[in-house]
Amino acid sequence: MNQRFYTRLGESVWQERLPNGLEIRVVPKPGFAKKYAFFATRYGGMDTRFQLEGRWLDTPAGIAHYLEHKMFDTKEGNALQRLAQNGAEPNAFTANAMTGYYFSSTEHFIENLEILLSFVSVPYFTDGSVAKEQGIIGQEIRMIEDSPDWQLYTRMMKALYSASTARTSIAGTVESISHITADTLYQCHRAFYRPGDMVLCAAGNDVTLLARGIWRETLERDGLTIVHHVQKKTTHDRPRIIGALNGEHYDLVFAVMQYQQMAAILDDLTQADSPVVVLVGNNMDAGKMETYIQAHTAAPKTVLFGFQGTGGRRETDKAVCVRFGDMGLAVG
Repeated sequence: MNQRFYTRLGESVWQERLPNGLEIRVVPKPGFAKKYAFFATRYGGMDTRFQLEGRWLDTPAGIAHYLEHKMFDTKEGNALQRLAQNGAEPNAFTANAMTGYYFSSTEHFIENLEILLSFVSVPYFTDGSVAKEQGIIGQEIRMIEDSPDWQLYTRMMKALYSASTARTSIAGTVESISHITADTLYQCHRAFYRPGDMVLCAAGNDVTLLARGIWRETLERDGLTIVHHVQKKTTHDRPRIIGALNGEHYDLVFAVMQYQQMAAILDDLTQADSPVVVLVGNNMDAGKMETYIQAHTAAPKTVLFGFQGTGGRRETDKAVCVRFGDMGLAVG
């Protein structure tokens, strides 16, 4: 991926276009608990006439917004409910030239992202569900038509554009949406929900765990389970798991090992593509380890040492954490 820096904002964006045409943008947000994903297509309320498989199609006004509503229906149930059950806050919107689906969450990010990519990419419509939605969206249209802001916006667009479909209401009218069918929705999805016309953006503090042996197999199979002994609760998450550093860039690398095991991973840390490495835990050879890393590193690094104000142990299928109050990580 290519990284672009915005110095004045103190932000950076990683960008890449996949072989299937999908554009990926990732904004690292170190220190943030909440993560955000946004999946959008260049298809909006003004795109009512288009060419599909060599044939021109005219579709009813409001169909892009209608399609947005119906995309949450899947064979497994409603995607909104599945995301909410995972602690995410999902939503979507339709504009004149785009439709976007997004969610924010503090846990289960990868699982939620898979749900987002799945329901937006794989449509599932039935004649019955499409007909039922007409009443729901019809009520929504009547509500927004009573809004002064909406009236001002739509009338301004009609005054600005004499012929463009940008002057048409994004939601359509009660009459126009009555002509929408499941087949029409499938046609619109095939025409516009293609990877080359879409972009996936993600922002947050992404965590990757490097683990080996049986512990890696457990994490890949069951995810990370932490029993918070004092708080009397258990949390489950599915961070990305790797078995070796593979040249990817990381903003920050934490090495959390028992002191007697730390020396075994020093060579890995020297090869890590990261500007900062933090060795966490009681360390009787801090100076020697820093000297070794700096002498053998593949790229300049800042080596820091951290002491976590918590305790615990790792068991076969989980980690047990003992934490009192707001104890955190002291780094220096």
